[in-house]
Amino acid sequence: MMPTPRTGARGGRGTAMPNFTVSGPFFDGRADKAAEDATRAMARSIAILGAADIRAVQDRTFRVQTPYARLQTEAIESPPGWKIWMQHVVYRFWLEGTGSRNKTSRFKGYWIFRTAFGRINMRAQNMGNSVMVRFMGRMN
Repeated sequence: MMPTPRTGARGGRGTAMPNFTVSGPFFDGRADKAAEDATRAMARSIAILGAADIRAVQDRTFRVQTPYARLQTEAIESPPGWKIWMQHVVYRFWLEGTGSRNKTSRFKGYWIFRTAFGRINMRAQNMGNSVMVRFMGRMN
């Protein structure tokens, strides 16, 4: 799509206002589109790396490795954003420590998702910056 240049205001009688034309990504909407694409890419990147972090913690934490639970932990797009969850694992709330059985048993949960949330938040800005670099050329 060819950008449409915009012309500046012309001065009235007795003013010396120059005529100018503006064009480029900022004025024709390409920068907005690049910013939207960058936001989607950042959310996806953070979710995928977060899911990988949770799987790594599961590997280190679980006393008995359950490949089913580990392989079902994934990042999926769930409008308006992304989420990380253990898909189709009925005992996921018990593993996390938020199930009703955790109140009556000695096992209080691994708290993997709750602790991962803090780690992901600490790393999110750096992850976002690395993704944003790819889109900066489209905004200039």
